[in-house]
Amino acid sequence: MGIGSALKRTIAAAAAALMLAALVPCAAVRESAASAQPSDGLVSIERSEADRIIVERAMRLAFLGSPEGENTWMPRYSFYACNSQKKYQAGVAENSMPYSRSALFNTTEFVGKQQYIGWIDADSGATPAYAYSIANFLVMANTPNSDFDLAARAATAQDANWGALLGSDCSAFLSYAWQIPHMTTYMFTSDAVDWNISRQVPATVGHESKYTYSDLKELRPGDAMICCNRSGTDEHGNPIYRGHCIIITDIKLDASGTPAIVETVEEISPRAIFKSRTADEFLSYANKLHSSGAYYKFYRLVSKRHLKLEIEITYDAAGGVMPGDERLAFAFVLDAEGRGTTYADVISVAPSREGYTFLGWGLDPAGDDLISENTPITLLRDHVIYARWRAE
Repeated sequence: MGIGSALKRTIAAAAAALMLAALVPCAAVRESAASAQPSDGLVSIERSEADRIIVERAMRLAFLGSPEGENTWMPRYSFYACNSQKKYQAGVAENSMPYSRSALFNTTEFVGKQQYIGWIDADSGATPAYAYSIANFLVMANTPNSDFDLAARAATAQDANWGALLGSDCSAFLSYAWQIPHMTTYMFTSDAVDWNISRQVPATVGHESKYTYSDLKELRPGDAMICCNRSGTDEHGNPIYRGHCIIITDIKLDASGTPAIVETVEEISPRAIFKSRTADEFLSYANKLHSSGAYYKFYRLVSKRHLKLEIEITYDAAGGVMPGDERLAFAFVLDAEGRGTTYADVISVAPSREGYTFLGWGLDPAGDDLISENTPITLLRDHVIYARWRAE
């Protein structure tokens, strides 16, 4: 399937400005169980295109578009992240983005405007005017007197609830990865939730049961483990809920097909944590009572046809001349069968080079592979394709 009307040739202003943003080397926050390494001989569980989009969105947001953590921003002010104990510290490089949990509050003065980064309406596909991209955020975070900079400055004079509007929370993180309107942990786990959005998997497991290896085989990358419990009331008598959301990014199987390692990413404000656990360690954690007083349950996004992922492809003409822009920004989308976009429209552009015949495009800078219009896009990140030439 081609990208059709979703195709647009542009060097987006935000993407161009991103090149000017300050990039400070910083290792992503990763925690790996010692016994979970090495993973030689293990294979990742098969995943659908929709699974891959969810995981890629989560990893992009967790690490500012760079799973290795090269992209960072430097707060000029200290302000609260998700609660009164955790702050973004002035002068300390961060590779996690404050993407707002403002849907919980009745204020409109702050970043997010009742939304979080990249939110789209799952029914209409409409994107609010006030929605950040990761590239836009990096630009604004490193630009004095930008909308974000002014909001961060104002937040330093307010209490933790105001600061949280600029913070990061786990339910917004999951909502972003699933590309749905912001839902809280309570909304995910309560009976009021729209079960067309998510459902519990495995359906038979509850608080009184223990998860087993058989249950792990039922899970998919992109599934979430969520817990929530009422922890009291505020000064106005409104209930307060505590809980947590964790996204499963990979399940690695041994030669017998038994789950061996489970990898997850979660938002523990003010930054994301990537963890790799052995199956035994993961089961022990999943079966443990959370500090909120609730047990974890597993949930899955049921309807995934709305999922899309913005990708930018750069053309390397390898000595040739492009007829237009050298970058192509488009949306990786799913068709009715859940299959992803191919390179059909991407490779429709042909450069020119005096004394050479253009053969096509390839993915390997030093190879001779050729991309066809039926080649599926499997690299769901910004990447480069290379021109292939034959001397005349």
